[in-house]
Amino acid sequence: MAKSRGKRVRGTNDQAAAGASKRSRKGQGDGDRGAQKDRTVLQDTSVFGELTKQAGFVMMAGDLPNELSVDQALFVKNLTRAVKRHDDFPQVVDDFVAGVQNHIEDAVRFKYSLLPTITAANCESARGGSQDSLMRLLLGIDDLQSPLIVMLLEKLPEFMGDEDSMFDYSESANLPSLILNQFKWLDRVINSKEMTDKMLDMVDVSCESVQREIVACIPEVVSDEEHNAVANKLQELLVQNSQLTVPILDALTNLNLTPELTMQARTAALQTLASAELEDLPAVVKFILQSVTSTDATEVISELRNNLDLHSMLPPTTASTPQRRPRTNASKEGDCKLLILETIKSNICFWKAVTEGWVKAIESVDSTKDHKALDIIVLIIIHYAAPDRKKSVESVFRNKIRMGHLSEILLQATFSSHAQAIREYFPSILSLAEVLLRSPEPTVSLYACSMYKQAFLAFDMYCRQEVVGALVAHISSGFEAEVDAALDVLTELVETNASDLAQFVIFIKGMLDYLDNLSMPQIRKLFAVLSALAFGSGSQDTALIQDELHIVIRKQLSSNSPKYKRIGVIGALMIVRNMARKTPATPGGASTSTGQTDSYRQVTNLLDDVKNSSNKMPEAMALFFDELATIIEKRQLNSKIESWIGDTILEDFQEDFVVDIEAEYLRGDFGLTMAELYGLEAEDSQGSIAVNLLPLVSKAERAHLNNSMISNTGDAERNVSPLCLAPHFRLLRVCEQVQNNGNLDGIDALLGCPMYVVKEDVIEKVDSLSRPEKELVCTCLFMTLNWFRELLNAFASLADPEMRAKVLGRLQNLTHVQELLEICLAATPGFLPPTADFGSDTALNAPSLPSTGGGGKKGKKDKEKDLNETNADATQNATIQETQPLKSPDKADSETTDKATVPLSQYRVFFRELDLDVFTVLSCGLLSRTVLDSNMHTKEVEVMKLHPPQLEFLLEDLTLKLEHALIASASKRRTFLKTKSNKGAGFSHLDQHTPRQVAKKIVKLLSSLCDHMEATSGFFQALIEQNDGLMDGPGSNTPESQIMGRCLELLLRCMCSLFAWNGFVSHANKELLEEALGVLNARMKGTSQTQFTFKQLISNSFQYLEKFSETIPKLSTAVILVKLLVSLSDKYDDPADATRTIANLAQGFLQREWIGSDGQKEKGAKNNEMIQTLIKIFFLHTTDVLKCIQDICSIAVPELLDADKYEGSTTYPTLTKSAFGTYYRMMLDELVRCVRQMTPGKPSDPIQQSTQLLVRWNMAVRVFHTLVTLIKAFDVRSNLNAALKFGRMFIELFLRNGMPLLDKVLRTNKDDVMGLLKNLQQSTRTMHHVCSHSKVAKDVSLINHVPLLKKALEGFVFRVKAMLTLHNCQEAFWMGNLKNRDLHGEEILSQVSNAESEAESDGGEESEDNGPELSDDSDEEQSTTAGDDETEAGREDAEGSGSEESYSESF
Repeated sequence: MAKSRGKRVRGTNDQAAAGASKRSRKGQGDGDRGAQKDRTVLQDTSVFGELTKQAGFVMMAGDLPNELSVDQALFVKNLTRAVKRHDDFPQVVDDFVAGVQNHIEDAVRFKYSLLPTITAANCESARGGSQDSLMRLLLGIDDLQSPLIVMLLEKLPEFMGDEDSMFDYSESANLPSLILNQFKWLDRVINSKEMTDKMLDMVDVSCESVQREIVACIPEVVSDEEHNAVANKLQELLVQNSQLTVPILDALTNLNLTPELTMQARTAALQTLASAELEDLPAVVKFILQSVTSTDATEVISELRNNLDLHSMLPPTTASTPQRRPRTNASKEGDCKLLILETIKSNICFWKAVTEGWVKAIESVDSTKDHKALDIIVLIIIHYAAPDRKKSVESVFRNKIRMGHLSEILLQATFSSHAQAIREYFPSILSLAEVLLRSPEPTVSLYACSMYKQAFLAFDMYCRQEVVGALVAHISSGFEAEVDAALDVLTELVETNASDLAQFVIFIKGMLDYLDNLSMPQIRKLFAVLSALAFGSGSQDTALIQDELHIVIRKQLSSNSPKYKRIGVIGALMIVRNMARKTPATPGGASTSTGQTDSYRQVTNLLDDVKNSSNKMPEAMALFFDELATIIEKRQLNSKIESWIGDTILEDFQEDFVVDIEAEYLRGDFGLTMAELYGLEAEDSQGSIAVNLLPLVSKAERAHLNNSMISNTGDAERNVSPLCLAPHFRLLRVCEQVQNNGNLDGIDALLGCPMYVVKEDVIEKVDSLSRPEKELVCTCLFMTLNWFRELLNAFASLADPEMRAKVLGRLQNLTHVQELLEICLAATPGFLPPTADFGSDTALNAPSLPSTGGGGKKGKKDKEKDLNETNADATQNATIQETQPLKSPDKADSETTDKATVPLSQYRVFFRELDLDVFTVLSCGLLSRTVLDSNMHTKEVEVMKLHPPQLEFLLEDLTLKLEHALIASASKRRTFLKTKSNKGAGFSHLDQHTPRQVAKKIVKLLSSLCDHMEATSGFFQALIEQNDGLMDGPGSNTPESQIMGRCLELLLRCMCSLFAWNGFVSHANKELLEEALGVLNARMKGTSQTQFTFKQLISNSFQYLEKFSETIPKLSTAVILVKLLVSLSDKYDDPADATRTIANLAQGFLQREWIGSDGQKEKGAKNNEMIQTLIKIFFLHTTDVLKCIQDICSIAVPELLDADKYEGSTTYPTLTKSAFGTYYRMMLDELVRCVRQMTPGKPSDPIQQSTQLLVRWNMAVRVFHTLVTLIKAFDVRSNLNAALKFGRMFIELFLRNGMPLLDKVLRTNKDDVMGLLKNLQQSTRTMHHVCSHSKVAKDVSLINHVPLLKKALEGFVFRVKAMLTLHNCQEAFWMGNLKNRDLHGEEILSQVSNAESEAESDGGEESEDNGPELSDDSDEEQSTTAGDDETEAGREDAEGSGSEESYSESF
């Protein structure tokens, strides 16, 4: 038998036939034509041979094609006549077929009987030189067709091997393909079913290659009646044989199938996705997408998405460049991915349902781990191929990023594994990145930065150039957040791929012409990028940039403008950092090579230039010290440069700012009485030095009054400014740490030495001082505070107990001086403090300060207000998206301090920044400090500890830092205005750390935070026990209680900032999260286990934090605690238990009466905002929102209606008349959210499920009716606005989701449906009254909602009519006009006419006659109301009357 490879030809069938024809004609032309012909004609004496010969067919012998001496139609006619008129008919048919069987036993003759025949040379009537093959001609004869079909198809299984021997003297041919070609497009098929069945039977017994041929041939052979049967068989084959996937799907595509069979075929194809070969996936995906409809697109595509895996490889977290795959099969895999994505793109282009299905399928994924690289790729394709869907794709990206579903790890995997496949869509990638980068949400903007970075790393040079160009365009935009983000991307690229970025440095260099549009931090980033590319990339393209940078910087340094001078200082130090950077070749010191010697000389000359040019501008000199300290602190300079700095710059500190203590010195004339204060040693053993502050400040103030710089009477006298005290000391401390491995013994005397400052007796009489004297006192106090802050930065991290005790002493000094400063600021309105943050724009632009005129007194509650306002300026970390940052109360507490004070929270930018190491002080317990006498003997031992004021000071600063550094998934939106708000002012040191580094430091402090939290909670627990369990008993409003309450709130805010950090979503930070949870877990008593699962860690941590709810003193603290628990619950895989706990906790807080510090109930806008947060969390986490809303409406609201003016509900004490609007709006909002999820389901759903859904809709309508009715009692504008807005949304959702359900259950649940419609009918009537009231009141904010609401009401009327008509109940429906009434049901008489009244009266009578089954007996307005449509409105205008007609129906 012939085998499978024997059927493969060395040329095509047509080529074989043409070659044979040529050889035949050539043979006829050589020699004796007659003799040659006799030798090649096949002599066949069988019935088959005789009849075909008589009909005009010449069968040739050997390797020659057959000939026809007549036209093929005449041959068929002659042969048909010969068979029918044969004497042995019908026996002759069997003999004929037997002859055919014998003839085709010769493989060569079989081949030529399947190939086209040659027209004989002497035939002049044929249609052409080539005619149909012998077998196809024979299949055209009705009597021969069926047996020949069986015979030919049964030959197919014979071709299963690899034997070419059958074609020893002829070219081989693909016989199975030739056989199947005979059946294609036959003029007539006698028994199509028999042929189809036989062909399908041959599939089971043939080899794979023949099976492919058969399946591919089927659509061109079978008749339309057999398509369904063939489809069923092919579906079975699809599941059984994965090797035939592609031909089967191609065949199914070409068959006309019923919708049910199409669905079955699609289901079978979906089942093969997981096991299909990569090269088969394009065909499978194409078939599935082409078979979807608008009704099932989302469901089908969701399943396709779940089963389709592009084999993305997650890169290692430390990789900075895309991961390279082995070249083995890489090209094949890449081609398959391209085909799959091309298939998806083509379907998205031409099928709107496919586009919608992909978007909804991706939106429905609700967890990070369930998202794939395919999701990002498909969204990019939709953005590229469907221009009308760009906005929706961008919205999906924002929502998914905001929720943390599309992680940066997944984005990196997408670009690294599928760069070749998505290269085509680079324009859309760039467009998406541009849009997302402009987002006011920091999380979204950071994701766009990652998208830019990955695009630069993954694509070719053209794309990289476009990325750099887009980033430069962002920098030129002028929007602060956008500029910062673009510069951050360039900074990351410089750190990881400087050589690649150096090719495009010419684009970045152009930004030097636009420095005026950038802030100082942005200028620092730009110079850092340029100097790194110019001096650190090692590229030859950057030589010219070096010269240009030097020219620009020297020009800036020579300027007399403070801004340009500061720009020059920053640029010069960025160059120094890169020129003198440590290299692996010289880890311990500088090399002696000539090149490094030149570099050393250039660096020292540049530092000298900067120092000399800044000498007479204190702000520039202070900036020089600060920037240089930051560079050295990071250990970015080699030791030779560091030593030079220590020798030439730092030696001046003692001479400038430290003096010997002399009694005579105190009697000098410095404008105010000077004293030696704040020494930490005994008075007789304080040493011999003091910080010379007041004399320097006085000297500077006098020079300022004389409109000149600090006096310089001689070349030998140094220009010393008190502004440089803290920066100079910072540089001194950093160099001391770097050169002595952290040892500060050389400067530790400065920690305890006293200061020459204003005597405190003067501050007590500050009101009697002149304006210049007051400003001198304030300046001195500001600089004292900044000196203390730098001392804390320097010595707080030391482990020596004696030094830590001194640090606590300095901390107490700091809080004491702050109290003095608050008093002085109140007496000095409009005072502008000296600059402290020289690297920000506050040194140039005076920020707006609070007005202190009038000397108004402020108490503790005002301090809390300003703290919260400051927090609003910082980046907020809210877990609930709708929650706004804390704001101040509306009214201040009546309790005030003895003196007028101004809180310092709004002066934060004028204080030196505390380093993160300062907060190690939080871990201090009781410390002893030894006080020595003059003989260095112990005089006394003083026990030191962290007191509440110092704890509050540290926690305030820590909270602001965490809210700035650790971005939550739902942060405060940034402004889109072109403003320079200096949001980052005061965080310059913090910004040097990554969020992960900040989180690691806080996790180490977590145990100490828990200690303080337990201590503050214990304080309130003891207070409650003293008051016999009363939360707000005596002692709850004392100053001590208030400061402890603020400390507890700040501690919880720190915890909330940490656990709400979006970085914990990344798998790379899971270990850090487990460490943090382990700290909380260890605080649980009775946990004897040593190993815990992640779920146990979260559960125990949740229980630990939940216990603090028992001692919460304030509503604001309760809100923070609930947010913290929500953050933890988000990390649960199955948060059911946590959800119930949060709901119960939020409900408990809502049911508690909160008393303010004035002893009265808390109220005001801030209170309402916090209540809104609790209600939102309560509704989101409760198991049955409708039941909760119903309980509040039926229990709490009636209690409120019966209460006095200033009282509230007894069940929900937070529900007062002032807070009702908040409750009302949130209940309507949650009601709409709930009914949005009540979809009607599928028609095939069981009736029990539909009945349960009807019960839910009945409850929702009752709740809606109650809420709408309440508007009559609480008719303020905000409530009316909420009723109109959410009422329209409820009606629209009822039409979309509720009415299809009523259509289905009306016959089986008639009474329930009628009751539901009656309730909704009364609600719509009230909504119409609200519309009428809005128009009468002429309130624009209310009128804007009326047209859409009336449209929805009218749609409801006709939709109910359509439902009744569908069920043949149209006689139960009538429609008339409603009277216009106000909120209380009173008719608006000015809009009533007699004609209208008569018409309505007639309508009422008609209702009684025709539709009484479901009518309401209240009055003639018995039906659901609907507003005017455009026709009615036009009629009113035309008539010129004030009447307003509305449709109404009864049923």
